[in-house]
Amino acid sequence: MEQRDAEPPPTASQLLERLRDPLASLGLALGTREAERLARYLALLLPWNARVNLTGARGAGEILDRHLADAFALVAQLPPDSRRLVDVGAGAGFLGVSAAILRPELHCVLLEPIGKKHAFLRAVVRELALRNLEPRGERLDAHLREPGLAPYDVAVSQATWPPATWLEKARPLLHSGGLAVAFEGREPAQELPPGTRRLPYRVGARSGVLLVLAV
Repeated sequence: MEQRDAEPPPTASQLLERLRDPLASLGLALGTREAERLARYLALLLPWNARVNLTGARGAGEILDRHLADAFALVAQLPPDSRRLVDVGAGAGFLGVSAAILRPELHCVLLEPIGKKHAFLRAVVRELALRNLEPRGERLDAHLREPGLAPYDVAVSQATWPPATWLEKARPLLHSGGLAVAFEGREPAQELPPGTRRLPYRVGARSGVLLVLAV
């Protein structure tokens, strides 16, 4: 298979230099421990992606500037008292892994039923020793049927359903006052549930809009 990324993954010190200002603009700080874990995540992701195609991004730079930028924007909007987050259709884990690294008090459940992606997320937990990250090889409907499922503070999904559809699907996952979060695509989302807030963000050259609904 053709190698997808010829550049080496960034080091922790390079990440600290590259991300310090963009994260500061969001009110976030990146410490040495967090930078080391992000660097290890990228170092694990790139060879996996070359073998099993976890994401269409073609290198560490694109992952940082696009996918992780979106993840940082999400983390910046998490209420400080949040303790449980679920990412539905987690894929390569950009959202949940970033949240688990930057918010170590947050327990992050990643639902990803595709076997190769779930296997990668399990490898992330092992290699990064992220005890607050819990990959589950489940679809949403199966997860909701679990007896005694504790409600979440935040439920997020990106590019799995249209935003309006996801914001409605997220309701059973959340306690009263919990937040359902979606990412708006290139075109403005239509027919959003009443009370949905649009929160524009910019992280470096990346801009987007978070759609946030308190249930």
